[in-house]
Amino acid sequence: MGVRVLVVDDSIYERQLVCDLLIRGGHQIAGVAATGLEAVQQFEALRPDIVTLDLVLPFLSGTEAAARILEIDPDARIIAVTGLLQPSVQAEALRIGLTSIVGKPVEADELLAEIEELLSA
Repeated sequence: MGVRVLVVDDSIYERQLVCDLLIRGGHQIAGVAATGLEAVQQFEALRPDIVTLDLVLPFLSGTEAAARILEIDPDARIIAVTGLLQPSVQAEALRIGLTSIVGKPVEADELLAEIEELLSA
């Protein structure tokens, strides 16, 4: 079976969409989280292969959650899934160590291609 993915988004609709796309792509859902704090806790408990992480989250922003996850595991593979695609947001996300960025609304081909790229790196 595919990689284990932690899906993080404060929108239940977006979480379900990403989960459905991942399952159809042959991947496993390791867990889901709706806040930045939950993301860090779930990452530490579950140690997924990849994290899809919204950048706008309550109780820690996505970038703050990513920084904490990378403190736990500097090799963590994190894909930002966001509607914030301005160059400054992208630069900040990449600066703190997010592996890649996928725009919303999430397209299956784009998300699955990012995962495949991470797996081949």
